[in-house]
Amino acid sequence: MSKERNTKRDLVYTVKNRCRVCYTCVRECPAKAIKIINGQAEVLNERCIVCGNCTKVCSQGAKVFLNTTDNVFDLLKSNKKKYSNSSAEFSCRI
Repeated sequence: MSKERNTKRDLVYTVKNRCRVCYTCVRECPAKAIKIINGQAEVLNERCIVCGNCTKVCSQGAKVFLNTTDNVFDLLKSNKKKYSNSSAEFSCRI
């Protein structure tokens, strides 16, 4: 998994040094949420439906999901109050 910084904390993003601009993700995105910008296939997060299709079809591993697993484990280890919502209709950025 890449350690590239995702400073905007986008749910799906491009690891720029892996992208070979093969257009596979652009063609396969059902939401048409990937465009070539400055020579890179960039995810347009305002259009992205977070289906994961681009992460599956990218042969270079250049499209990845935001991984917040460490944040969740840190929260669980802390003394802070914890709340859970298992509703399928509810989603949020952590």
